[in-house]
Amino acid sequence: MLDDEKVVLRDDGKGADEVSGDFKFSLNMNENLDEFVSELNQRQKLNLSNKEVVSFQIRSMRNVNIDTIRQFDSKQFLNGKNILIPNDLFDAPRLLTDQTKTLMITDLAVVEDVTRTFNPCASVGNPNGAWTFGTLMRQMASANPGAIASDLQVSDFVRNWMNTWKTEQSVNGENLPARNTIQNLITDWENKSSVSPGGILNMRFAPFKLIAIVNRLDLRGNSGYGFSNAGEGRFVFNALTSTCNSQEFTVIFEYGINKKKL
Repeated sequence: MLDDEKVVLRDDGKGADEVSGDFKFSLNMNENLDEFVSELNQRQKLNLSNKEVVSFQIRSMRNVNIDTIRQFDSKQFLNGKNILIPNDLFDAPRLLTDQTKTLMITDLAVVEDVTRTFNPCASVGNPNGAWTFGTLMRQMASANPGAIASDLQVSDFVRNWMNTWKTEQSVNGENLPARNTIQNLITDWENKSSVSPGGILNMRFAPFKLIAIVNRLDLRGNSGYGFSNAGEGRFVFNALTSTCNSQEFTVIFEYGINKKKL
């Protein structure tokens, strides 16, 4: 997909393809080479400004080969030569100079905004706020904006989601073992909701606290150089114990931002 239109890479000697069956797939496209090279140069500069560059392979952190990035020369591209663009130039968000301030928002004035968030331990804030765990789950459990899920439907939706931890899962090709201790969180939630096992969970007592809002501009849809969307917005929640201590358990809600470049 380029600029929201489907294009086909050919190896049949037609269109942009020179030789049929040579396993070199080609297509015609319009591209502003100056802007594209500027993008590559900026990414290269920001990568080289870091002492250590890391990326992720599935869920494992790995070091990036900085020498490959250093040796990349965009001038060869403008001179019409065939060159290999290092994948690591695109593996991490490095376009913004201060990632802690511009990509991840953790300021308490935001993540503890009493009109939009709720602290289930201190009972501070708005339990129906726009950024609360319960509200976001209700939206996902709803068929559409005109058919908002009932309390029972939301509770069932959340239970089904949490119960996935009780069985082994395969995520992105990686096998993850069952985590049956999730039942402790469910039981504590039921107790605070004053319901018997299997009863309707009260979203007011959802044991999840908002800890960050993330702007993932680095995930914007890349169609050539003309980006077709604005990436993702994410809400990050931390699971809490029955005594309101933080657990090593975070939940991330990911939303595509369908704002196109004009």
